[in-house]
Amino acid sequence: MRPSRARIPGERAYRAAMRAWRAARKTGRVEVNHRVPCRGKHGTLGCEHHLDNLETLCQACHRRETAADARTRLASGAA
Repeated sequence: MRPSRARIPGERAYRAAMRAWRAARKTGRVEVNHRVPCRGKHGTLGCEHHLDNLETLCQACHRRETAADARTRLASGAA
């Protein structure tokens, strides 16, 4: 739960609580990855967005998958 100024006395304590809350909020996130990449089709409706093509990954794994996809595209000469 986000810290509240009303519940935390003192500006220093409030700021410390907010820093801790922001740091914790970043670590527990998950992201949706397309197994077959969309490549520019994010604003459209199509089969790329079916649940069969989606998987939930932590941020680090999603970053790794995206980087691997980019390397594959560069190696194959695709833009």
